[in-house]
Amino acid sequence: MKKVKIMLKIFISHSTKDHQLVVALEKYLKSKGILAYIAERDYQIGKPLSNKIIENIETSDYLLVLYTSRGKESGFVNQEIGYWIKARGFTNFIPLVEKGIKTEGFISGLEYIEFDPENQNVSLSNTIHYIEQSRKGKEIELFGYNMLLSLGLIGLTALILYGIYKLMKE
Repeated sequence: MKKVKIMLKIFISHSTKDHQLVVALEKYLKSKGILAYIAERDYQIGKPLSNKIIENIETSDYLLVLYTSRGKESGFVNQEIGYWIKARGFTNFIPLVEKGIKTEGFISGLEYIEFDPENQNVSLSNTIHYIEQSRKGKEIELFGYNMLLSLGLIGLTALILYGIYKLMKE
């Protein structure tokens, strides 16, 4: 059976003031074959910003929250977190929290990946490792589903052939 490669889409929730960090994160994710959605790069003139955000949160596999001092203060970041949690709970929710920041609201009390501005590569590497581990689990689930589907089709084919055999014999 053919192994299916799953292209992941990650919505990066962040403050636009963290633009340089988001660019580095996007570049790193892209090098690992992961699509990063960054709202301010997705121009949809005339479309309400909230609709664009909601649509892309709903079509993303993960929400990666860049919880820096700027992100913590962003109303958009907090709304995106709330929308994701309402829609999916904490499934595929990845808080990347800046070292020294006190977590509040929905992020309070959660395990997270620490982001150290002095050592960004370690934080990005830890984030990718977490996503890759999660992706392996999804590939295994998909393989199991495909195997079950194949067995079901074989069984159904066998029943149809048996029925045809019985009809022909009579």
